[in-house]
Amino acid sequence: MAKFSNRLISLRKERNLTQEDIAKIIYKKRSTVSGYETEGKQPDLDTVCLLAKYFGVSTDYLLGYTDRPNHSEDVFYNDTVNFQKHFNSLPAELRPAVSKCFDDFYRLLNRDMQCARPERIAGLLAGARKTKSGMAEKTRPENIRFMYSSRLPRSL
Repeated sequence: MAKFSNRLISLRKERNLTQEDIAKIIYKKRSTVSGYETEGKQPDLDTVCLLAKYFGVSTDYLLGYTDRPNHSEDVFYNDTVNFQKHFNSLPAELRPAVSKCFDDFYRLLNRDMQCARPERIAGLLAGARKTKSGMAEKTRPENIRFMYSSRLPRSL
């Protein structure tokens, strides 16, 4: 439980919280939190879940089973690996158009995140999911060149 103790201390200090603050969050006494931090006590499952939810991390991270604070990072890592594999299998002339499309999407997403516009972010992501489900037909090899022909450089 050494990792749990270290992670709890680190997360608490990152947010400028006291042991008393954490105790209130998890409905325990300050001495109990102190015990968690000095490896003298082990939290029950409900407490681990409360802490993970409060700090926005996974229970696996809090308990030291992974070094990634939340599972969404794993999802993005796996998506990146899969995307790179599929991107590399595209014909060379399509890569710039696909790359530009993703760059534009992430630029919009980043702008909306900075402006704290969750309704637009939800709309972008819903549109992306809808597009993904409809892409199977559109991305057949015979349809790809037609879809992106207007975006390809004139030299092609």
